[in-house]
Amino acid sequence: MKLIIKLFPEIIIKSRSLRKNMTMRLCNNIRNSCRDIDLKLRVRNCWDKLEITLNDATEPQQILIIERLRCIPGIDKIEVISRYSFETLEDLAAVVVNYNADLIRGKTFCVRAKRTGTHNFKSFQAEQFIGGRLLQAVEDTSVDLHTPEITVKLAIKDQLVDLIERQYQGIGGYPLGTQGTVLSLLSGGFDSGVASYLTMKRGYCTHFCFFNLG
Repeated sequence: MKLIIKLFPEIIIKSRSLRKNMTMRLCNNIRNSCRDIDLKLRVRNCWDKLEITLNDATEPQQILIIERLRCIPGIDKIEVISRYSFETLEDLAAVVVNYNADLIRGKTFCVRAKRTGTHNFKSFQAEQFIGGRLLQAVEDTSVDLHTPEITVKLAIKDQLVDLIERQYQGIGGYPLGTQGTVLSLLSGGFDSGVASYLTMKRGYCTHFCFFNLG
């Protein structure tokens, strides 16, 4: 199983050195948070995203890892993907049809593609071609470009395509520990808890001092 971690947008616009520091810290935070679930979890730092490979994790462990990732500052989105190789646009369409035919049966759909690398087709041409192949392969379906029931998402890079199975929202913010250290005074009210959450979300390493006003 592979996961693509989309970075909080403000991380991407930082300088090269600052971005490198933030993404390395985020990789370490992910490993530390998930080490007790999957010792073989691998995190690869790409330019504008992270790639996580889960080798031996069971389905319940995968669900737990995703839930933890959704609570780690610095992560904007988590995508569960299946990766395939292809040579031509026809090969690419065959992969997408084989994967999505049953999912779109009886529903409306549209195709959304993002492409990087050198190809003899544009992103919109891939969307149109693959959409046509899906219509030919599945009788009980139709295209709806505005409010589709199913959005067929694919990310093309060179001769590889990532088919996005599911997408989860992260909490965003900066990676924990990249913005300094603060001390939070936690009382019985909710204000201090909310403030602590916001400092952690902004990347501050937050320590706690608990006290009872009673």
